[in-house]
Amino acid sequence: MKTFSKETIARIEANLKLHINYTGKSSGGKYLKEMDKLTYNYSGPRGLALSNMLNDYYKQVGVGNLNEALNRLRNQK
Repeated sequence: MKTFSKETIARIEANLKLHINYTGKSSGGKYLKEMDKLTYNYSGPRGLALSNMLNDYYKQVGVGNLNEALNRLRNQK
């Protein structure tokens, strides 16, 4: 598991707020484009790299999946 700095966690969380399940509307591809930028330390196809990065994020912040991560962000408001 890779450990993220507070800055990287903040960037991931800002991007998660663009996810359609958080906002209820499409970001027009901005979510994936911005998340892809954060996967530079992960190898493999883009989808797999993003999945692996998110799994490391989930472990670090103590959630099990995307829905829990989005609920966590909603509760932080």
